[in-house]
Amino acid sequence: MPDLSIKKEWEANALAWVKAIDKNLDPFRKYVLDPALELLLPKWLRGKCLDVGCGEGIVSRFLAKHECEPIGVDVEPTFLRMAL
Repeated sequence: MPDLSIKKEWEANALAWVKAIDKNLDPFRKYVLDPALELLLPKWLRGKCLDVGCGEGIVSRFLAKHECEPIGVDVEPTFLRMAL
């Protein structure tokens, strides 16, 4: 059975997370994930792909710019609304 308190915490922090991503305040994303995406994904992915835990959709948008047709899924409704 899922821990609903964790789900509530994610939902409560979703908007703050989206704002941080929009302002490029996540150093892991900026210095690790984004360069890896730029280097590896365009060479390997084409067609349909699944972005599990898509959050606000930043990776799905990247994939869409590189010949992929992303399908994003997330358990948080706020993230899914922001990803549209």
